[in-house]
Amino acid sequence: MNFKNYKLPLQPGLILKKEQHPECVRIEESIAHNIHLILMTRFGENRFDESYGNAVWEYDFEILPQISKWQTHIANSIADSIRTHEKRLINIKVKVSVDQKEFPNDEKNNIPARVKRRIQVIVNAKLIKTNESFRFEEAIYFSPISLD
Repeated sequence: MNFKNYKLPLQPGLILKKEQHPECVRIEESIAHNIHLILMTRFGENRFDESYGNAVWEYDFEILPQISKWQTHIANSIADSIRTHEKRLINIKVKVSVDQKEFPNDEKNNIPARVKRRIQVIVNAKLIKTNESFRFEEAIYFSPISLD
């Protein structure tokens, strides 16, 4: 069976009008889109598959007393979810690091200075079809803290 891999963001209006939706040219692009969705999804948010997502969002706005333990837990959650929901990869290894990013005042748009927690996620794996290396890297910002 030949499946189409549509580019994100999905534009259902094009499909409903029977117009051509942009498709991923390479399988790596399609896999990267799926991993991005896994990272951005909270467990239970996908009503068709409550296991789709990861545990990062369970800790939004929480103080993390043991960062290394938390990083290991989150890396394991992401790796497990990728193994379950991305069958085109093998030998999946996930590295997670956490730091804080400061955003200065934006007086023009009346936005105060703020600090956000940044999670850097790196996924290394192999493509099943070709045994080529695959790498995905993304930063997630969450837990906004405003500074007046």
